Amino acid sequence: MGTVTNACQYSGSEKVKVSLVQEDEDLCLEVRDWGVGFDPESVDQGRFGLEGMRERARLLGGNLAIESEPGKGTCIRVTLPILKTS
Repeated sequence: MGTVTNACQYSGSEKVKVSLVQEDEDLCLEVRDWGVGFDPESVDQGRFGLEGMRERARLLGGNLAIESEPGKGTCIRVTLPILKTS
């Protein structure tokens, strides 16, 4: 899981919180750190990392949200619909 690895290696945070919860018909994975953060608008849109994650979530019917601010940390949240089996 690249998001957790990146948070541990590059955030400068002493801890990283990973949570996985069900919210109604969705499964939500959240990776949060309290490190250096970054400006999500300045991230190169061509980078495979975040844009690749966003595209894969979209293909599965979900979405990826990024909240980050320099000096305050980052929260990356992936929300995917729970598939029903018959």
